Amino acid sequence: MDNQQEKSRWESPDKSFIKIIKQEGKGLSKPNDGTKCLVNIIPWVANSVTDEVIGYKLNEDVAMCIGNGDAELSEVFEACVESMTENETSELLIPLDIIKNKWPDFKNESITETSNYDGSNAVFQVQLKKFSPRKQIWELEPHEKIKRATELKEIGSDNFKRGKFSVAEKFYTKCLKVLITMGVEKTITEYGEDQISAYNSVRCAALLNLAACQLKCNRFEFVIEHCTKALAVDPKNVKGLYRRGQAYTAINEFEKAKEDLNHALELEPKNKAVIMQMKALNSKIKLHCEQYKKGMCKMFGGPVT
Repeated sequence: MDNQQEKSRWESPDKSFIKIIKQEGKGLSKPNDGTKCLVNIIPWVANSVTDEVIGYKLNEDVAMCIGNGDAELSEVFEACVESMTENETSELLIPLDIIKNKWPDFKNESITETSNYDGSNAVFQVQLKKFSPRKQIWELEPHEKIKRATELKEIGSDNFKRGKFSVAEKFYTKCLKVLITMGVEKTITEYGEDQISAYNSVRCAALLNLAACQLKCNRFEFVIEHCTKALAVDPKNVKGLYRRGQAYTAINEFEKAKEDLNHALELEPKNKAVIMQMKALNSKIKLHCEQYKKGMCKMFGGPVT
């Protein structure tokens, strides 16, 4: 491979795609998180990969906001566009195992070997027609960071409502990463009360929503961790107490669960979800005691009382 070919061919660090530049763009500036772009994606060898899976319509100019795509393959296409300059046209090769990993319904037989392609990749042409340059995330003003974090949180919530919990979790995590760049815990005196209030509101909601995703996946230790962080900001947050109580119940930390749920009921005595969880906790405690008694009786040979 000569030097020119080496320059035109680039593999992403995570090996999720290979980009081959067909037409050089102009300038050195490239899109980054939150950048609004105009792109055109043409499928060459990708019979079963539809625009629903990519998250952007094919064969026409479409708007793309880097970091906002929530379809199975959005992240790959956005990463490719992030590596491009304005007016660049590139060939995008995505290994079939990457597609299968991100989209389990993908059927390999739809990609056939041709004279130009060996059948191991799906192939697209991607053109970055234009984009509006945007500051890097750490360069944004505090209100801009809060706005971006809120945007990511809302995308997460939309996916949660649709039952796409892993996608929602990804966006809540991205939201929290944006907020980390504000360094509020270390430099709190640099911000006004309104900014701190907005920061705490978005962060608390993202932490609790992240905990809700992790409850769905039975990752109870993480639920407890994120609810605890949220409750440090808002000790009277009923959702935080309720979800942490659920997690404590699941891992048989009964006293801690009861403490959280009782506190939640003090704050909202008629909260049906908390009342139901308290009943579930009491039932589990009763069952646990009965099993313990049976175990002791078997160990020492006495009757079950």
